[in-house]
Amino acid sequence: DSIKYAKEGGMIAQAAMSISYSKVHTVEYFTKLADELIEAGADELCLKDMAGVARPAWLGEIARQIRAKHPDIPMTYHGHAGPGFQVATILEVCRAGVDYIDVGMEPLSWGTGHADLLTIQAMLKDAGFDVPDINMKAYMKVR
Repeated sequence: DSIKYAKEGGMIAQAAMSISYSKVHTVEYFTKLADELIEAGADELCLKDMAGVARPAWLGEIARQIRAKHPDIPMTYHGHAGPGFQVATILEVCRAGVDYIDVGMEPLSWGTGHADLLTIQAMLKDAGFDVPDINMKAYMKVR
């Protein structure tokens, strides 16, 4: 119902799939869930790894399968640094076709927060992605 109410209110309905890594939470489980959410009217999907436990290749495969089946649905990766998989996971989901990545900036990045903006920007640029340069003067001013 929340998707319906969001759309009735003129909002974009982004459905967040809270990622967990277990025997029950498989690639098939999440790709089927994505199908159901899109069928219910979701305008966007968010792969939400709130604990930072998603294995990089595994979440990349989930994103890859969703992208193959739903090439036009915007996807976001929202992950926390937690156990340390996050930077590798970001690279994998970007290679799989995720459109947006939630990042943080120091002093709020790392720890249990998001990966740092400067790290991710440099990594994606080095990996061949078309990412904009960062205005370091403005960055340092707001930091």
